[in-house]
Amino acid sequence: MRIALALAPLTFTDEDIPERVDPVSPATRSPQAKDKDKKKQTTDGLPVRSFQDLLDHLGTLNRQTINFAGQHIQKITNATLTQRRAFELIGAPIPLTLA
Repeated sequence: MRIALALAPLTFTDEDIPERVDPVSPATRSPQAKDKDKKKQTTDGLPVRSFQDLLDHLGTLNRQTINFAGQHIQKITNATLTQRRAFELIGAPIPLTLA
């Protein structure tokens, strides 16, 4: 849950939920969330995704072994701007070496 809240700026999650006067009234979205829904972009200009789509996108950051002419070459895919921002939001470094 903590990671989902940290990644909220990259998803359609409403970060500024308005206070309700009546507890049984339907929930409303904040103007910032409506703007994010409409533009489908964050304030940084990155694409907004569902939480599951964001996890799928983060899953494309991986290590690969390339076999070429009998040699094995280790390669790490380059992180996209969205992946870099996600790692910043959760406070973790992007793995840059093969450990």
